[in-house]
Amino acid sequence: RAMRLPILILGLNGVPGYALFRHFNKLYGNDVIGIRPIKHPCVFGDNVFGVDAEETERLGELFERFHFGTVIDASGNCALKACECDPARSRLLNFSQGVDAATFASRYNATLIRISADMVFSGNEKTKPNRPYVETDPKDPIHNYGKHQAEAEDAISAIKPDAVILRVPLPMDYAPGGCAGAID
Repeated sequence: RAMRLPILILGLNGVPGYALFRHFNKLYGNDVIGIRPIKHPCVFGDNVFGVDAEETERLGELFERFHFGTVIDASGNCALKACECDPARSRLLNFSQGVDAATFASRYNATLIRISADMVFSGNEKTKPNRPYVETDPKDPIHNYGKHQAEAEDAISAIKPDAVILRVPLPMDYAPGGCAGAID
């Protein structure tokens, strides 16, 4: 299925969001809009906007301005220690921003792809048979990052039942600014 333009990509400061932005920007140029936190100016350009997770109104203004056809939500923060030390911030970054994006995607009838994490599962062999996880396995996260990603999956699916949720493992690639990613 072809991407509906224009495309909005949230989470340019992280590995998945930055990789997706580079890929789709090469294909579609300025029909791809990226969002990164204001304090991360390491990704810039005419099609990149600084919008913090708590700026729901600003996100809505971008939807109104561009009428996105596709939204790829790669928002979140996989810094496990930071998420454990500040549960409210973890919830804002790993739950609230994605739910806001889903709400606007639904309102504007945009295709929504959510990049979640395999950390919605514990990895505990006692909680599942000796096989890889499958979509129908119950989620059993063991930390705030996984918990808030799991809660976001459920809320996003309720808001936008046709959303595609992709779970990625620990991302290993370049993250702009050197503040995320397993190799930074």
